[in-house]
Amino acid sequence: MLIDDRTNTISGAEDDSPTVEVTMVCEVSQETPDSPLQAALIREETRQWPDDPTPDVIETVVSETLLPQPVPDVLAAVDHWLQAVHHLHVVPTSWEPGSTGPDTGVVLLLQGRAEPAPIAAHAA
Repeated sequence: MLIDDRTNTISGAEDDSPTVEVTMVCEVSQETPDSPLQAALIREETRQWPDDPTPDVIETVVSETLLPQPVPDVLAAVDHWLQAVHHLHVVPTSWEPGSTGPDTGVVLLLQGRAEPAPIAAHAA
């Protein structure tokens, strides 16, 4: 197996092993307009098998927290939580809206890519 630290990709050996890519994602959601926002750190593992065009995706919730702050302050609160607990932060330009509505169980969903926080942020 080969491990590429830059992309968090593990390539299978010359056998039928899958190529595995690991991504950390932070989701911010709200179940109802009156409920608090919730942040979740999720580990997404994508396994691509040589003989299957459709990858297997395994999502694992690493950690969750409730955010009582109003929406404008919530992204800063997410970064504070991720830095303090996991030494991560969300890349500001990576935030995207997720699926919402009656069949999803949330009225608001934002997703952003979580990466290691800059060293200076660890001391804060």
